[in-house]
Amino acid sequence: MNFLAHTYLSCSDENLLLGNVLADFIKNKEIAALPTDYHLGIDLHRKIDSFTDAHPAVLEVNKYFHKVHHKYSPVVTDILFDYVLANNWSKYSGENLKDFTQNIYDILLKHQNHFPERKKRSILNMIHNDFLMNYTNIDGLKFTFEHMDKRTKFKANFIQSLDNLEETYPHLESAFNAFFPELINEVDNYCNC
Repeated sequence: MNFLAHTYLSCSDENLLLGNVLADFIKNKEIAALPTDYHLGIDLHRKIDSFTDAHPAVLEVNKYFHKVHHKYSPVVTDILFDYVLANNWSKYSGENLKDFTQNIYDILLKHQNHFPERKKRSILNMIHNDFLMNYTNIDGLKFTFEHMDKRTKFKANFIQSLDNLEETYPHLESAFNAFFPELINEVDNYCNC
């Protein structure tokens, strides 16, 4: 799962949220320097990723994207699943998505002194560019994929994932809605949200 899902699955707990978000930016040797309250969030992030990577619905979507994106197909799936979550937000949350994302940004900014120094600028730029709302529309996805295409060592063709999105969306949405409730249950069992 990508950032929107990870923040949603943080159970409205600031420390869990910080660990869950920072897990993508921190090296293992840097974890000890973080407040111990964030460690459960890092563990949660890893549990979410492990559950997601092994789920049959996710594996099926990854297989579809593998033809074009090869080893990056799980990354494409994660980002497009955030797009599906954004477009199905009212099914999973009673909170307005814009209000939710603004609250996430406020929490992250409040705790920015704990961002790894080498990643602080990147995280602040992501907030400034409203990265969570980028998952709500094609232009935002395009921005995200173009940025990622510039950062990968090997050819990823991220932007091509949008070529047939209209055709593949019903399949993506169906797979997501089969998978995501099971992930929510998994998270609830882990951290008793």
